[in-house]
Amino acid sequence: MKSFQFVDGANIDSTARKSIRSHVMKGKNARRTIHRQSRLNLSSSWPPPNHKATQRTLQGSRRDEDPTGISMQVSRNLGSVFLTFRFPIELTPHSIKVVNQFFNHIIEKLYPSHFGFSPDEAKIQWLGVLLTDEGASHCSMALMEACNGFFLGGNLSSPEAFYHVSQTFVLIRKRLESQEALSDTTIGIILMLILQEQVRKEDRAAEIHYEGLKKMVELRGGLGQLERNPPLLLKICKIDITYALQSGQPMLFFRDCFSKVQSTLKSKGFARNRISDIPPTQCEKLDPYLRDILLDALDIAAVLNDSAREGHLGLITFQEILVSICSRLIHFRPLKSDMSLSLVEAGYHIGLVIYTMSLFLQHDRRRIMDYDLVTVRLKEVLDSAQELDDDLAIWLMCLGSIWLADDPCRLWLAPVINQFTNRTGIDSWSEVHDRVSKLPWINAVHEQQGRLAWTSALEGSKECFH
Repeated sequence: MKSFQFVDGANIDSTARKSIRSHVMKGKNARRTIHRQSRLNLSSSWPPPNHKATQRTLQGSRRDEDPTGISMQVSRNLGSVFLTFRFPIELTPHSIKVVNQFFNHIIEKLYPSHFGFSPDEAKIQWLGVLLTDEGASHCSMALMEACNGFFLGGNLSSPEAFYHVSQTFVLIRKRLESQEALSDTTIGIILMLILQEQVRKEDRAAEIHYEGLKKMVELRGGLGQLERNPPLLLKICKIDITYALQSGQPMLFFRDCFSKVQSTLKSKGFARNRISDIPPTQCEKLDPYLRDILLDALDIAAVLNDSAREGHLGLITFQEILVSICSRLIHFRPLKSDMSLSLVEAGYHIGLVIYTMSLFLQHDRRRIMDYDLVTVRLKEVLDSAQELDDDLAIWLMCLGSIWLADDPCRLWLAPVINQFTNRTGIDSWSEVHDRVSKLPWINAVHEQQGRLAWTSALEGSKECFH
């Protein structure tokens, strides 16, 4: 039997109000069991209330688990740490998965930690781009998905990736018609367009964007006008290097800041006696410009091989090193140049090109782009391996084996190594290591693959790598 209670509307005090609310809620929740989460769980499971886009996608992101079983989540309670940021675009469950995969698995491949710098630097840079504005966010999503597909063996493009690319074109067109046409952000978006086309092997589309990039940098007044944005400036240089090595032509933009790098290294306590380990007879045969590049490469190898060193190179410093050495090598002799070099000079030149490229243009033993001219030049030198100094020949064969690890044309190198060992009697890896260590050689990068290539060749294998 229902009972009724009446309230005197003319004299409502705090006790009466509390009684009214209590009776209303009893009726509303009749026959219902209420399960309340603890305040701790509530605070750790949701992003701040002003993150409208992330609230809409949180539930979907938890359902969208990675099929490989790899957890892409920082914490099960958090779901995804990226949901705590205010993105310029709305994140879908697919977008969240792409971002998680890239930050948790791909950045480690692009920026290996064994060089002495933290991948967190790279993550901060990428996150800064993602959060810049709508155009940068769309283009970043397309590039990250392409990289995920390349390194994890998945699909390079999805309908959502094409959507991000199409939105990028719409937004970049608006930018080019505004006062932001030559801004750092606009140039950065063009760079990402080039990179994502390269990863997808859309070479013609990448070249079109590259032509636009050249014009934009020229209109800005050259690289010098971008000094205040080192990450952007260095990305432009790296793109320029890749095209110069592919085409065999000179670089459009030249950057050599190695003297600044040396000052930075000295300030951190990194120093090396620049007395060359190169045999004097070979030093006399090297052009002074090429000899200086070789000495700089030896300096950097000494720094990176020093396990007892203190300090931190930093991602920008490391990239400045590589850009400086690559730029000078291409300036000295573009790969399609008919410039006459001695066999020793040709050997050191192509060896240094491969050495430097193995540090930042080849990741996870795979290359995003093909560099056929590099292989052609290497083969030209090693066809005359018997005329080279033994140390130089071994260095070139080991670097060449690493360079050709996944190349279909690599089979010609194993017989060259066999012929060399039969002629010289140098066959143990310990002796080989002692010799290559006199020249630019970074143990964390080259040791394992070099040893595998050498021992496989000695065993008569037709494959350098298994």
